[in-house]
Amino acid sequence: MAMRLYRYPDLVARKIVTNRVTLARWQRANGFPASIRLGPNSVAFNADEVDIWVRSRLNNAQSLQSTVDKAEGIHPNDKVKGAL
Repeated sequence: MAMRLYRYPDLVARKIVTNRVTLARWQRANGFPASIRLGPNSVAFNADEVDIWVRSRLNNAQSLQSTVDKAEGIHPNDKVKGAL
């Protein structure tokens, strides 16, 4: 099976990142997958690695929210879906 690749426009279209500076920062400090050099001015990212990274960030955010809710005494059933 061929490796799926995301180019920068694919990351933007999927709303994973909105600018190249953030992407570079995430690569340096947040474990975003390393780029794969396709040519002298062209890079891509392994799509499976990117998807795993995004899921891990979502899971961490959900775990953090659950921890905050517990600390504040909020029961999950007390939350109103869609409330601001």
